[in-house]
Amino acid sequence: MNNVKYYSINEDAARRAKEMNSFMDYIPGSATEEYKMVVDNAAKIATNQKECVDPMYHGKIDSLLDQYARKLAENMNNGYAIDARIPSVLISEPANFPVRQKEKQNAARDRNLQEYREIQGILDKIRSTGMGGISADDPDAIGKLKKKLEALEDTRVCWMS
Repeated sequence: MNNVKYYSINEDAARRAKEMNSFMDYIPGSATEEYKMVVDNAAKIATNQKECVDPMYHGKIDSLLDQYARKLAENMNNGYAIDARIPSVLISEPANFPVRQKEKQNAARDRNLQEYREIQGILDKIRSTGMGGISADDPDAIGKLKKKLEALEDTRVCWMS
C-alpha cells in the first residue's frame, strides 16, 4: 500500500460534538479511527490506479492522495467544531433553545457537507489520473508521446506475430 500520511483529528472537538448531540459516551480515538479507515480506502484506490497506469503518473496519484487526506482531516475537524457550537434540542431542552444560532449552525453544516462532497471528487481525479490523453501544454508531452508510441509499437508487434 502507499506510504499514506495521516493528518491529526481533533479528538477533543469530536468528543464535545458527541456530547452536544448525543446521550451516548464518546469512545476515545473513534474519530481518528474513522478518518484512517476512510483514508485507507482512498489509498487502496490510489494503489489500484498505480497498477493500471505508467509509473510517471505515480507521483501525481500520491500527491492527490495526500491532498485528499489533508482536506478530509480539515473537513472532519471543522465538522466537529460546527457540531459542538450548539447542543441538540434533546440535550438542551426546548424551553431556552437558541433557534437563530441553530439556524446558523445548520447553514455551516450545509457548507461543510458541500466541501466534503468536493473532497470526495479528489477520488475521481485519482481514478482518472493517467487514463486520459496527453495535453499539448504538458512540459513532458514529447517524452510521454514517445513512451506511448513505443508501447503501441510493442503491441503492434505482438499482434503481427
